[in-house]
Amino acid sequence: MKMVMTPYRGLGPIHLSATITSVKKILEKKGLAFTEEIWNDDPGCADTPWTVLTIPDHMMLFFSTKGHLWKITSYAYALRLGEHLITPGMALKDVEVIDQGLHFDDWEEVYFSPNGYWIDDTPDWKHVDAISIYTPGLIDDDFDINNF
Repeated sequence: MKMVMTPYRGLGPIHLSATITSVKKILEKKGLAFTEEIWNDDPGCADTPWTVLTIPDHMMLFFSTKGHLWKITSYAYALRLGEHLITPGMALKDVEVIDQGLHFDDWEEVYFSPNGYWIDDTPDWKHVDAISIYTPGLIDDDFDINNF
């Protein structure tokens, strides 16, 4: 499945804010096997659990209690940033050349970009392990994932 992530938009036909039902239909149509879990012990969940669809070795899709997609984390797909692609496995120093706004967030322990994504890295290797995109507003202080 060749798809590219776009910050604040989605991954190919999977759009941020889509319903879990519509995303499952897309995955099934593309023949992608997935598992579904309820995460209620994650510190970011507060009292409200998230539904997470996992496509092994490809991506994780995070849904609010109202069933809307708010985050996509990819281990396999590139992120389009203007004319550039950021890919899993890419050296962080190369990403920093493409996106000079990228900075390490000590609290979240990820590389955060004001361009609508963050990167998990492999500390010893200094390469992109995963790329996450999220719905607009997620980083605003008044955004409530439980009402999304």
